[in-house]
Amino acid sequence: MNQGDEKKIDSGAKLAADSAPFIEYNFPQTVWVDRNDFLEQVEHFMSEVREIEEVMQAIDHAQKHGDMMGAICQRLLEELVDAYHSLETTFRILDRRGDLVPYTFALVEEKNRARGYYGPGEGI
Repeated sequence: MNQGDEKKIDSGAKLAADSAPFIEYNFPQTVWVDRNDFLEQVEHFMSEVREIEEVMQAIDHAQKHGDMMGAICQRLLEELVDAYHSLETTFRILDRRGDLVPYTFALVEEKNRARGYYGPGEGI
């Protein structure tokens, strides 16, 4: 990506952030928003990632041994949703601190749009 592309992404993200002043959350606010600081919450998120890795290992084992997969896949989904919930808590902590969470969402969306992640004709 060249410098011109970065400027396009930055100006596109600024426009997107201005038109999307808040993030819509899927879960109620947890008590951890008031109790954890940013890095503590990131550590919690990483613990959720480790749980996902454990389930992935169980899936790998089950596939190799022909075991039933339904319950393991359900557990994987639950751990993925737990991780998502932990991320929402992280974003709420940052938003409360005054960090530019909506701007960062817009920046990442614009960067991914430039990479063509959203379909044909979306790249810069």
